[in-house]
Amino acid sequence: MVPPNPKLHSGAHTVAVIIAEGSITGGPSEQDWSKPHPTSIGSDTMCAAIRQAAKDKTIKAILLRINSGGGSYTASDLMNREIVNAQAAGKKVVVSMGNVAASGGYFMALSADRVLASPGTITGSIGVLAGKMNMKGLYEQHLGINYDSILTSENASLNSSLHAYTESQTSFMERVVDYIYHDFTHKVAKGRHLAIEKVEAAAQGRVWMGTTALTLGLVDELGGWHESLAAVRSVSGLSADAPLHCVSWPPRPTLLQKLLGDPSPPRNTDERDQRHLSAVPTTVPSSFPIAASLPSIAMRVIMQSPLHPLRAVIEAFQMQNMSLSNSSAPLAQGAFNSHALGGVDVQLTLAPEFTSLSASVMGR
Repeated sequence: MVPPNPKLHSGAHTVAVIIAEGSITGGPSEQDWSKPHPTSIGSDTMCAAIRQAAKDKTIKAILLRINSGGGSYTASDLMNREIVNAQAAGKKVVVSMGNVAASGGYFMALSADRVLASPGTITGSIGVLAGKMNMKGLYEQHLGINYDSILTSENASLNSSLHAYTESQTSFMERVVDYIYHDFTHKVAKGRHLAIEKVEAAAQGRVWMGTTALTLGLVDELGGWHESLAAVRSVSGLSADAPLHCVSWPPRPTLLQKLLGDPSPPRNTDERDQRHLSAVPTTVPSSFPIAASLPSIAMRVIMQSPLHPLRAVIEAFQMQNMSLSNSSAPLAQGAFNSHALGGVDVQLTLAPEFTSLSASVMGR
């Protein structure tokens, strides 16, 4: 990989522009070579990119563009930690939010030196959801597929789609959800310099548009590409007209690197990071949108309740990778509400032929 050459931009402040778009997962980012950047946010790839930028002496600041509705808690926490490490190494970090930077997407952003959102950005969703689909009845009664299980321990069926949660497993999952929610809210309080009571008033899984998020203290200002560059200058102590050299990050691998790769195991963490990044194409955008499209805004107006439960139900069906209905009638309708303490109820109304399908969902 060829690092940015400071001699070509003498006197300019070099800024690494990292694009984080898609669902947040553990492992490497998914790649569609028809697109200029990865289609998911893999913690291995993103952590490697931030870590390499932090180590590069020519990079003075990081501009992270986030467009994600969230995903894995562990992956989000890892990437947030890398941002904190980059700041400890002397790098200034500015986050620019896209159409959506919610849940795990907000988790990534909360420790940055400056956070910007567009007026129509969907953000917040400070909460957590856990659960699973119980597909046993559907498999056996409607698809003619029978399964037998031999459990080697009491909790061997915890993640199985063939068993409902037992009472002890439900209690365990509730404790996990409570722990993650506590960790999330307290990191928001620390990263955003807010009292925990103020965080709770904005949390419990609720989503906000950028304009409201600004009043709640979840973001610092509103704006797009140009405002983000102005924020980089501000946090870096530069004048308002100081030149910036923006480089796509990680640097593009050469064609030979893409073709040959390296079959040998990595010898150290630096080499491992380079391999995670070697297959990631990147481009620096000429601008960021100031506001989202009208259909997106209309959807935001409609979705005033927490987004987590319905999205979880939809994703649970998608994860099964099967079409459960070939009719125009809806397969399921989700009804959900938020308790005063932030708990979430999910009720499924299924088409008659799929009444054997059930979901166990819990959230904060």
